[in-house]
Amino acid sequence: MKKNTMVVEMKDGKGFKKTVKKQKGYGLMEIMLGVAIVGVLGAAILPKGLQLKHDSEAKDNAGLVLQMFESLEVRWPDGPYAGLDNDWAIAAGLVPTAYVNGTNIENSYGFLPAFTGTTLTGGATNAAKQLTWPVAPEGCLVFTQQVSEGIDQITVGTTVVKTPTTSLDVAGATTACNVGTQSINVIMATR
Repeated sequence: MKKNTMVVEMKDGKGFKKTVKKQKGYGLMEIMLGVAIVGVLGAAILPKGLQLKHDSEAKDNAGLVLQMFESLEVRWPDGPYAGLDNDWAIAAGLVPTAYVNGTNIENSYGFLPAFTGTTLTGGATNAAKQLTWPVAPEGCLVFTQQVSEGIDQITVGTTVVKTPTTSLDVAGATTACNVGTQSINVIMATR
C-alpha cells in the first residue's frame, strides 16, 4: 500500500486521543509487480493461442482441399486430366465462391492455388488430379497431416513426403515445412 497516510485523531470513550493512519491506494512498486505478472502470463499464453489459430486455419484449408477433390471426382471421374485448370474448376463449381477472386483461386493464406492434370509417380500420363496449395509455415505440417488421409501423393516444396505406396513421412514433412512458406502439391489418382 501507499506510504502516504492520512492521520485522523479520535477520542475514545475515556478521553484519550487515538491516532489512526488510513492508507490510500497502491504504491508504484505494487502496480509494477502487478503489471509484470500480467505480462508474464500474457507472454506464456499468446504463442499457444496463435498456434491454435494457425492449426485451425490449416485444418480448414485441408478440409476444403479434400472437399474440392471429392467434387472433382464426381464431376470428372475418369482421366486423363490434361485440361484440368483453375478456370475449369471454377466453372464446374468445385471452388466455393469465397475463394474465387476473378479468374483466380485464393486461399485463406492469400496465396493462389492451382489445379492441373499430372502424372502420379509410376502412373499413366495425366491420370491424376493435382492441386498446388501454398501454405504459411505455421500451418504447413498440420495441413499436410490433415490432407494426407485422402490423398495419394504429397510433395512439400521439392520433398515427396507421401506416395501411393507409402504413408506420410512426418519427419520429412516437418523438415520441409520448416523451410518457410511452401507450395504443397497434393495429387489424387483416378478412383
